[in-house]
Amino acid sequence: MGKKIQDSDLYFSRNSSRFTLAEDLDAGQEAMIDKAQTYLPKEVKESDKAYDIRLKRTPFYPGFSDCLDYLTAALFRRDVMLGPDASQAQQEFSENVDLHGNNLSVFARKVFRSAEKHAISYVLVDYPDLPEGLSLADERSMNSRPYWRMITAPSLFFLHVGTVAGQEMPLEIRFFEQTVTVNEYEQTETKTIRRFIQEITDGKPSGVSWELWQQDEKDKGKYNMIRPGRLFPMKRIPLVPVYTEQDGFMRGRWRLEHCARLNVTHWQSSSDQRNILRVTRCPILAHAGFLADPAATIEISPNTHQGSSKPDAKMWWVEHSGAAIGAGQTDLDNLERHMAQIGKSMALRKSGSITATESSITSAQAQSELQAHGKSLKDALENCFVLNEEWQNSGDKPCSVIVNTDFGILESDPGNNTLLLSSAQGGKLSTRTYLSELKRRNLLADDVDIDDELERIKIEQAGNWLDQGNDESSDGDEKQIGFLK
Repeated sequence: MGKKIQDSDLYFSRNSSRFTLAEDLDAGQEAMIDKAQTYLPKEVKESDKAYDIRLKRTPFYPGFSDCLDYLTAALFRRDVMLGPDASQAQQEFSENVDLHGNNLSVFARKVFRSAEKHAISYVLVDYPDLPEGLSLADERSMNSRPYWRMITAPSLFFLHVGTVAGQEMPLEIRFFEQTVTVNEYEQTETKTIRRFIQEITDGKPSGVSWELWQQDEKDKGKYNMIRPGRLFPMKRIPLVPVYTEQDGFMRGRWRLEHCARLNVTHWQSSSDQRNILRVTRCPILAHAGFLADPAATIEISPNTHQGSSKPDAKMWWVEHSGAAIGAGQTDLDNLERHMAQIGKSMALRKSGSITATESSITSAQAQSELQAHGKSLKDALENCFVLNEEWQNSGDKPCSVIVNTDFGILESDPGNNTLLLSSAQGGKLSTRTYLSELKRRNLLADDVDIDDELERIKIEQAGNWLDQGNDESSDGDEKQIGFLK
């Protein structure tokens, strides 16, 4: 079964801090405040009271979450669908893949966002735990069938991989899950661990056993095994990785780490900015020659008057120049732009003043990166359907899955858009192709129908022609608008 990997060597253990950072940033301001000492350290000699005041005045900008949402929205601009080779049973399955009412596209969207957030996500193709001895007919009469579960990278805390019969596969996995117990008065959630072990016979995968471990009620750091079982007739652990960028078997490279680190930097800079605004908005009243006792205080209000018998006494306001405020705001603006650009550069062509060569190279890199993520998702979903068939042996062939990988060139290169327009106006490009290109580049809404638009253009041009005094139709009239066909 290969060499046993120690916990300290596990990819998941090494990256647990990254997973925690991603979770905290995506959870928002409350989670960041709970971990404030980690992400917003207290200044040297800063009192607890002053730190607490500064913390409560520090707003949180969700740049990391926005980046996740941007990438997910780009890929799921069109729903994930099954290919034309899907059977009726597979189509029905795609309407509720997780037994929670989520269709294929909704489930895939959640899995993909989790993969972008943590560098990788997983789908466990599971099956209801049925009594032993049931026949296939019995199972079908109970409407039993496979279902998919998303396993996030932070919850999969143990992974042992090895090579069996020339194929790399997981030999053991352990992940956290929640078990809900309902009694007459309340509903309680208990943390459990599910463990899958690959069985090997004569050097080949022969089956999968599983164990369910429950957290001890008294000792929360201890787990007790409460139930064992086997995944019959499954011969391998039915876990499918969803990569964004692969960094080894069942491992992913975190492409959004830079964005996450920038988001923490932004929160720290925002704290400095809010603090300096609080200080500089309040001018300091200075005076000379008023009090013989430096320790004495004076009252400052609209209803009081200050006076002194000393002829050289004076009083004045000291105000900040504001230069530091502008520098701080510039820093925040730059960080926000940088975070937003990370998502765009992965999905679409970068904007800005660049040469034609740079534009071409950048476009290819930017579009291909998210396209690769989409193709990885497509492969994972198709592998899930393969595992479906291994569970139920229905005779259906694994079907293809269609994932949108055409993101257009949104708001990126106005020069190209101008070239399209001039080509259409010069007769080098049909109006249909021009409109199709605009739609592909996300410059037209999804619900815009090209045929309807062409018909409207015909009607408008015909109306304009009549308004100019030409109230008789002819073959020539048709030629004037015939290029729209």
